[in-house]
Amino acid sequence: MSATSATGAMGAMSADAPVLLMADDRACTFTRYAVRALTPGRLVLLRFAEVRRDLSDDYLRETAHLPAFWVRAGVPLEEEVRRYETWAAALPARPERFCNPSEPGRRSHSASPHWPACRT
Repeated sequence: MSATSATGAMGAMSADAPVLLMADDRACTFTRYAVRALTPGRLVLLRFAEVRRDLSDDYLRETAHLPAFWVRAGVPLEEEVRRYETWAAALPARPERFCNPSEPGRRSHSASPHWPACRT
């Protein structure tokens, strides 16, 4: 696998492919595959402090090379969206797609209205 492409169930991904913001609330086969298969710089993790205990230290080490935005527990969503906007603006490429593997159907979505930075 080259540094600019990956192949497999997710299809070919190039360095100019859209960046995926993926909800990462638990380590699962799909998440581990995405971490390995997507081209570097094409995956950003969205994590939630309230479920941190569900992510093992081994898994956190395995994904430490990826940018990860941690949504803080007990903070108003609007504040977290503003904080995310600022954080995402500093990334080399902003996420354009969203995927939540915990959702039934496991399909990728264009921007969530709750995360306006993800709009295409």
